[in-house]
Amino acid sequence: MDFNLVTLSEACQIWRQTSMPQLLYFSHIPTAIIALLLGFFVFFKNKKSLAGKILFLFSIFFFLWCADDLNLWLNPDSRVVIFLWSFVNLIELLIFSGTLYFSYVFLEKKDAPLKYKLIGLFLILPLVLFMPTEMNMTGFDDQLCEATQGPLLYYFYSVEILFLLWTIVYLIKKIISSKGTEKKIAAYLSAGIFLFLPFFSAASLISTMTGEWILLQYGLFTMPVFMGFLVYLIVQYKAFDIKLISAQALVIAIIALIGSQFFLIKNLANNVLNAVTMALVAIFGWWLVNSVRKEVEAKEMLEQKVQERTKELGQSKKVAEERAVELEKWYKLTIGRELRMAELKEKIKETEGKNDQKTGF
Repeated sequence: MDFNLVTLSEACQIWRQTSMPQLLYFSHIPTAIIALLLGFFVFFKNKKSLAGKILFLFSIFFFLWCADDLNLWLNPDSRVVIFLWSFVNLIELLIFSGTLYFSYVFLEKKDAPLKYKLIGLFLILPLVLFMPTEMNMTGFDDQLCEATQGPLLYYFYSVEILFLLWTIVYLIKKIISSKGTEKKIAAYLSAGIFLFLPFFSAASLISTMTGEWILLQYGLFTMPVFMGFLVYLIVQYKAFDIKLISAQALVIAIIALIGSQFFLIKNLANNVLNAVTMALVAIFGWWLVNSVRKEVEAKEMLEQKVQERTKELGQSKKVAEERAVELEKWYKLTIGRELRMAELKEKIKETEGKNDQKTGF
């Protein structure tokens, strides 16, 4: 193999072979797949939902970030590393701004005001404009086998922390101002975000400051936690009007975790056993999802019949009330007529009595 200082450094090749963390594939691939599938599933089931569209874009950004970062570990070509590294901070910032945008739309059930969108765009724009310049990437460190970042890095972390604080303040205010079910939904969403964004940001920041990029792997495991809280909101509070998400998410997560083992297993026999396990999980998972689907459909059918019966009873009650009103009117009309007849008879008797007195009878 031919090595050089530009496209394939021997030192970097050796460093990657000896220093690559064991959790690299396990931290990137399952988390990225779980996030992307959940985002796609929500979008597919709610194509008109703005919150669903934002969640889908958010999951795409996270998937791209994982793919970008994974390539930074695996690719020894310095040109590719510098190119991919120039994008990773921008994608990370889109994840943070997307989380804030999703939180607002999901909880408020309406789009964010234009002024907030312009503020977010204004904060992200400098990173886009200076991305292809030396303000972003200044070169490649052959000893550390990583790109050398410019002063734009400080701006990136400042804006990331700003988005993080903005999200935290908004969610805390939303929890305080909400009541009942809305308060619980805001609390669960906030718990998922608080366990994701701060740890993800802290792992990235500490890794950048210390050069211990292995720490970044642990920050990625907070994404499934956030997705788990979203799944709970979907199941418990019917968010996005999805009913099978719990079973489907469980099956997909297990398959993704088993699939990621192929990158860690070196033995052929273990690979075969892992493949058999993955196939069995897929088969039983399909059976589980199908069973849950039938149960949900039966429950929906029962609820529909109950609603129809309730509607019929409501209509019958309405007819009975209308009939009662008519009878009451008829009764009042009849009684009124009888009273007027009685009064008329009394007047007639009085008149006859007076006439009899005048005639002497």
